[in-house]
Amino acid sequence: MSKHLHYSWIICLSGMILIFLTMGMVNNGFSVFLPYLRDAYGFSNTQTSILIDLRCAASFVGMFIVGFYYKELGLRLGTCLAAFLVTIGFGFYTFAEEHYLLYCIGSSINGLGYGLGSMIPVSILMNNWFIDNVSLAIGICASGSGVATIIMPPLITRYIETQSIQNAFSFEAVIALIICGLVVAFVREHPFDMDTKPYRKPKKRRHHDSAVSASDEGEDVDESLVLRLKNKLHIYRAHHDRERRPAPVMIVSKRVWIFLVIASFIMGILASPAFAHLPLLFAEGGFSSGTTAMLISLAGAILTVSKIVFGRVVDKIGAYRAFMIFGAITLGGMALLCLTPSGNLTLVIAGVLLLGLGISTATVAIPCWARDFASANTYGRVIKRLEILYALGALAFTSMPGILADLTGSYVISYFIFAAAVALAMLMIFLSYKRPASTGEESI
Repeated sequence: MSKHLHYSWIICLSGMILIFLTMGMVNNGFSVFLPYLRDAYGFSNTQTSILIDLRCAASFVGMFIVGFYYKELGLRLGTCLAAFLVTIGFGFYTFAEEHYLLYCIGSSINGLGYGLGSMIPVSILMNNWFIDNVSLAIGICASGSGVATIIMPPLITRYIETQSIQNAFSFEAVIALIICGLVVAFVREHPFDMDTKPYRKPKKRRHHDSAVSASDEGEDVDESLVLRLKNKLHIYRAHHDRERRPAPVMIVSKRVWIFLVIASFIMGILASPAFAHLPLLFAEGGFSSGTTAMLISLAGAILTVSKIVFGRVVDKIGAYRAFMIFGAITLGGMALLCLTPSGNLTLVIAGVLLLGLGISTATVAIPCWARDFASANTYGRVIKRLEILYALGALAFTSMPGILADLTGSYVISYFIFAAAVALAMLMIFLSYKRPASTGEESI
């Protein structure tokens, strides 16, 4: 048996660095800039929230066209272009200074790159490249955003305080360009593009005689030939049979689909508005920029580990049980963060730890639900629809914290709403998994 690293894990790491950029730097990392932009250029809370709103709106558009986009460009070129769009977005930020319109343009471009280059293509890649440990691979990819949340806030804070906001943005543009190059260098759409097979867990080998070993070697040669033939067959089908394929359908009740719609919508609320406004919530509690950066990095560290752990737990006990456990942890974290204005750092750290541990569900759970409720043929379509709803949730609630803060003078009311949303998502998933699938065919 070959001892070298299976290329599926290279694909997994490539997905991780893509998520590091599109979700980590664009989504979580940008939130660190918000207090500085507000204080340096006099932007209101509503204006800073609008920047996130524009990003979410553009990401919604990106997710809406993602099927056509990757059908035309393929996963390799498509993910590279998504990363390059983020580079352009950071370029606009670099030259924006006090010009609010340029920040709006940059946020829109970054949002489009985020929508085209986040969990939809990465989840499809993992399903192409993995037969076993798919949820673990998705969790590792999703952890890229957590890694960015660990690394970037202290670096950004240091750049801003020792140099300038614009220098910090130019630094991020360089990182985005490097990641763009790495993605195009390593990403391949299918295992047969590398004359290999999807990853499977290695089986325990029994003692065989030399004749059996020789036979195994012959089978490996035959498998390589089969892979090349499958590649040719795939190309033929892609060009000649696509029009004749029946539209895939999923056998699931409309009632269950509504529950999944609501749960996915809420995941978008948690992943974007809830996390993006944490620095402003911490500022309300009277914490310094250094302490705020430390708290965001702490959340990112826990989030990184949690996404991998969540994927592994899903492989062990299933997506339903895993989500209910991690959802309860998220709910506890939200409740503690509502006490931030008290200025009690211990309570805030506890809230950050629980939130970082539980909120991994916001990005990893949707691909797992799609695997449970879709067939192999419908997976791409189902995850696209659920991720669009995720983006819609982020878009619908992004401006809410800033508007409520301007009206009430506090971000706490928004975190009470986020906590209620977590409880509702848990109820929706409970109902989704407890109600059997429909016996009739109902396209979703």
